[in-house]
Amino acid sequence: NHFFILLEGEATGRLLKYDPYTRTTSIVLDGLAFPNGVQISKDHTYLLFTETTNS
Repeated sequence: NHFFILLEGEATGRLLKYDPYTRTTSIVLDGLAFPNGVQISKDHTYLLFTETTNS
């Protein structure tokens, strides 16, 4: 339940990478606190995201 995850500040989130050629998904980062707002740069050299419940 998203509401309780937000309240408790659980760090159980993950950032995943999907490869459409191999059809595999891999974990890039784990132990994140409700990650969202993911954006990749135009030149694909970096990725930005926020952890909503990380203070």
